[in-house]
Amino acid sequence: MSIAFRGFIDENDKLENSIIFKVYYDVESSKYPIVLNWVGVFILQFDEKPNVTVDDLFKDEKLQEQLNNFIEILARNLVGKLPSFSEMIGGN
Repeated sequence: MSIAFRGFIDENDKLENSIIFKVYYDVESSKYPIVLNWVGVFILQFDEKPNVTVDDLFKDEKLQEQLNNFIEILARNLVGKLPSFSEMIGGN
């Protein structure tokens, strides 16, 4: 099974001190005819102008929890379990 996480940060001009954080979760099985491509979009607002990296955001516990919840929901209709975000990134 091939699994990949990617993240991208875009500017958000519509909300002060905010960014758009896009998370891509791609799964492809060599054993079964399954391909899953999921994109999560988060609009994050900060107290000050944000100066964060994708790695900073991936290490954030609240975002990790949200991403793990989404992965759990995606896996409900599959046999077996998808690796959690935390397992893939090496977080909590």
